[in-house]
Amino acid sequence: MSYWTKSLLLMPFLSVACVHAEPLQKSFSDWQVTCNNAADCVARNIPGDNGLVMTLSRHAGTDDRPLLRIDYGSAWSGELPGGALQDNLLIDQRRLKPDLKHWVVEPHHLATSNAIAIDEFLSLVMDADNLQLTFNPRAMISLHGLKAALLLIDELQGRVNGMSAWVKRGDRAVWD
Repeated sequence: MSYWTKSLLLMPFLSVACVHAEPLQKSFSDWQVTCNNAADCVARNIPGDNGLVMTLSRHAGTDDRPLLRIDYGSAWSGELPGGALQDNLLIDQRRLKPDLKHWVVEPHHLATSNAIAIDEFLSLVMDADNLQLTFNPRAMISLHGLKAALLLIDELQGRVNGMSAWVKRGDRAVWD
């Protein structure tokens, strides 16, 4: 087989290798961003050892499948004290009452994959200091670093100044 034929056979593999990014993990104050080599990213509050955790995830591209979750406890924590999350969240010591029309609402878990609902929730919490529970003040999510974490995701996925950006929104089309 000639040299040119061999090099032509290798070309598709070289172009595929260039499409993937390097995996990334970076912390911003009380938030950590983890992205795989396809630029699918997850932002999560840290340390999360007080039982209350918020997670935002998004895939790269136009089929981004965003997801926002707020969890108190886990499947292994058993019966938890206190009322349902939807009625007991505070933002900077004030009652938080998000529109939960497009959310999955369970006593200790809230989740949505609706992009508009996520945008509305982020507009409520983006510049705040913390989320916490009325019945357990130790269960708190610091929001310091959230904006920087989401901006990094927007940058990695090429969304800055686009209509799908979480932080620096612009008028550039989603598919652009």
